[in-house]
Amino acid sequence: MSHDLVSELVIEQRADLLIITEPNKYLVVRSGWMVDTNGDVAIMDVSGRIAWRLTSRSGGMLAVESDSTLAIGAYVSPNCDINEFTRRLDIMQGVVNKARKKVIILGDFNSKAIAAGSAYTNRRGEILTDMMGVVSCHCVNDSTPTYEARGHSSVLDLTIINDRWSREHWDWRVLPHDVASDHHPTTITIKGSDYVTREKMPYSSFTTEQIEIIIDTTAERITT
Repeated sequence: MSHDLVSELVIEQRADLLIITEPNKYLVVRSGWMVDTNGDVAIMDVSGRIAWRLTSRSGGMLAVESDSTLAIGAYVSPNCDINEFTRRLDIMQGVVNKARKKVIILGDFNSKAIAAGSAYTNRRGEILTDMMGVVSCHCVNDSTPTYEARGHSSVLDLTIINDRWSREHWDWRVLPHDVASDHHPTTITIKGSDYVTREKMPYSSFTTEQIEIIIDTTAERITT
């Protein structure tokens, strides 16, 4: 059911790039997804209209680039200790520093930070907030929950952009769609971007165990 709902949502949103965390590893390997070294993050270029290319991957991180934008999918398990959490963010920081272009980071860091829309900041949140400051990024989430289960809600799925985006160029929101997951899909629409496009390809059906983040890219906008 989740697979079908996500396929319908991507078509409805005219998505070009889809990023998920905690995917079904067997499905994404068989279906042509780009996958990180741990199988925790998967990216699919759904429409083929934007010239995205894989540029970096490690455990829990996958990065693709167009001529103007770096898009990163990230996942850090709640079972990772602080040292491993810090190491993964250090790797991501290095990738962002080298990009020298517009940046969008989308992922589940299993952290709490006031700067990311949570009610309080824990140790992971402090490390993440420090990293965002170093690379001139900020989280666009408000306090809207992106995760709800068993009566508990939380802001887990984050959308982080760098200062190369001006405020009038993006619009972020949580989609009110049921995708049979504890995590809600979120979108960030980027307006007026100068993307290099390829010949338009038809949308195709795909499968995934859990949807967390969608990016929709056209010559005029990106939705995540």
